[in-house]
Amino acid sequence: RGQLTCYLHCVSGILPVYHNLFSLASEDFTFWFHPNYIFNTEETEDLLVHYRFCLQEQICQEVGTGHHVFTINFRFSFFQSRSDFIHGHPEVCPSLKMHDECLGMAILDMLRIAKESKQNLQDHFNSLCAFSYKSCLPESHRHEIQKQHALARYRIRKTLKRYLRQLSNCQADELSLKLKYLLDLETVTPSFGTEQFQVWNPNSIHQGDNVALQLIQVSGESGIQYRSTDASEWQTFCDFQEIIDISIKQAGRDRLTLESRVVTVTRQDSRFLEAEFQTLKEALSFVSLIDGYFRLIMDSLHYFCEEVAPPTILEDLENCCHGPITSEFAINKLKRAGAKAGMFLIRRSPKEFNDYFITICVKTPHGIEYKDCLLRKDCSFHLFGVTRNFNNLKELILYYQNNGLTIAGLPVDLKTWCSPQPKELTNLIVVRSNCSLEAPASPSLPCRQPINVQFQMVKKEDLRWGENLGQGSFTKIFQGCKMDNRDGEVHETEVLLKVLDTPHKSCWESFFEAASVMSQLSHKHLILVYGICIHGSENVMVQEYVKYGALDLFLKRNRSTVQVRWKLDVARQLACALNYLVRATCPKMAVGEFQQVSFPLPKGNLAKAHCLMVLSVIIINIKRNKHFKYISLCGMEYLQTMRYVHRDLAARNVLVASDTLVKIADFGLTKVLPIDKDYYRVQHPGESPIFWYSPESIAECRFSPKSDVWSFGIVLHELFSFCERRRSPKQLYLQQIGSDRVGFIISVHLLQLFESNWRLPAPSLHLPEVCIFFLVQ
Repeated sequence: RGQLTCYLHCVSGILPVYHNLFSLASEDFTFWFHPNYIFNTEETEDLLVHYRFCLQEQICQEVGTGHHVFTINFRFSFFQSRSDFIHGHPEVCPSLKMHDECLGMAILDMLRIAKESKQNLQDHFNSLCAFSYKSCLPESHRHEIQKQHALARYRIRKTLKRYLRQLSNCQADELSLKLKYLLDLETVTPSFGTEQFQVWNPNSIHQGDNVALQLIQVSGESGIQYRSTDASEWQTFCDFQEIIDISIKQAGRDRLTLESRVVTVTRQDSRFLEAEFQTLKEALSFVSLIDGYFRLIMDSLHYFCEEVAPPTILEDLENCCHGPITSEFAINKLKRAGAKAGMFLIRRSPKEFNDYFITICVKTPHGIEYKDCLLRKDCSFHLFGVTRNFNNLKELILYYQNNGLTIAGLPVDLKTWCSPQPKELTNLIVVRSNCSLEAPASPSLPCRQPINVQFQMVKKEDLRWGENLGQGSFTKIFQGCKMDNRDGEVHETEVLLKVLDTPHKSCWESFFEAASVMSQLSHKHLILVYGICIHGSENVMVQEYVKYGALDLFLKRNRSTVQVRWKLDVARQLACALNYLVRATCPKMAVGEFQQVSFPLPKGNLAKAHCLMVLSVIIINIKRNKHFKYISLCGMEYLQTMRYVHRDLAARNVLVASDTLVKIADFGLTKVLPIDKDYYRVQHPGESPIFWYSPESIAECRFSPKSDVWSFGIVLHELFSFCERRRSPKQLYLQQIGSDRVGFIISVHLLQLFESNWRLPAPSLHLPEVCIFFLVQ
């Protein structure tokens, strides 16, 4: 009695390697209890929960593709699915139109029951026929058959008897029959293996109930889908690998109940899905389900929300432990890492929850061998059979690294700790039907034209990989560490590792050009690039790591604490960085007691619509900061002679290094202006941040200092709007031209919008000391 977490309830009767496949469901199957949910047995007298296998579809595919699954887990999945089918579980309820298919499944089930008796089918054929086939059908179908005439029921029994006689010599074993049953179940009930949630659209507060109410469906094969309650077709929002962020917040006071929570799922392209759940339990259930699928499909040690992260995941991350993997799997990891003497890793036992193993590369006269050393966790950690105890795994490893270890009579030095790497596969991650294996990279890629690039090369062994930070448009992003040997001492530097994604391998020239541009620039407000690491088919850009990440996410996380003077200082720093790109020196922007700087803003190149905005920021009476009294920042005349054009200036590409320092990043689209021209014309635009582009860039693919001025104005709009999604440039533009516009048609409508003299509305600020005016000249 007392308080117990959902996780502790689920550790009994299942192997650790399969533990994350199971969860507790509510009595009415409306939600899952997340791993950290606390049951208070003192307050609750009777609480019925269901211990369920929540990934039926995945297990079925895993068996079908030849992956090994322990029989007990597959049996659990089969009998749970069969029970759902027969008892009419909401997600497994076939329509009456599938009557013949359900009868076919009943035949399979009867054959399976006969097989499990381990007796000859012919000898027990009569008893098999006597077995009530209706008990193998869904309840709704049983009632429908019962309503039919006696002659119709007789014909059904006769048909079944004929089929059973034909199949009496079937040689299929129990496993094959169960697998066939599950495959047929997917055909009969398309929603098999999915979870559905009834939610409200937070953006429809003023609309009718029928419009606001939505259904969201989550499945391991299709990702996240949604539809309104009166629609029949599901719309796909995203697959799991496209998700970069999930957040939970309290709904507004005018919403359903005080318990309502809004969950926001954000994709790589900044599109987001918002869903309002009636209770926190349902919201956490939804997030927990997505988290679980992501770990199975993408990264076994990843989580989006700490509230639903399983305790074992947090503990493994802290202790650099690989989770419950087999010895063979651990050996393969060490081999891929180089398999040098003294290299080791820590892993959980795949069979016992309180056991761990150190798998070590040991040098013997016969070569490298692999040994397992058992660790046990009681109240503390210790080697099996050794009395010395340690508070945690890191403390244990540090002790034996300093004092040595003996395994099977062989002295072993623990040298290189092979810690878990982001995006690593485990025993439990499966290959889905829509996945394809990566083709081997060509040893020599054709080059359209020679490119002149210069950057420092970084050795693979000088890098240590860390946490996965998400995915950009063309790269996967990781935190890491770069080791440098200076005067005999090893110095470590935190770095950001950007790996060119497999589908974009052909973009390697642009990738190298961006690294070359950034390597040749050195300024405190520009991200520093240390160099490029080329290893096999992987191209990795090694750049400076900033603590607080992108500006847009920083503003969303710290909206209540960010002050106006901080935003103005950010604007000043960005202007300083852009000015550096012009003159290679940053102008001294000292602010005296009173100072005003005012220059005419250069106009754009779209004939009738004088396109570039004038942004006037007047700060009045900021008493808390003695360095600022008055600043008027009107235009950017110093950009007119710029030789570099960034082309992708946006809040997402501004990184917050500290409370007082921001840096411009992502020079992937940057171009150097030709000597004889003051603009650059792009021949193949590709995927472009069009909502940050100036009119002449949209109309003519023409980029110049003036187009970066426009983008700078958009960034300031984001800055003073706290980068709220509803006020983002993309959302505001789409509200005007229609959210259903796609492809080239967006450019046409944007140009029409500009020619009508429409501009982004000024951010709604309620601060007496700041006035922001967006004017059109």
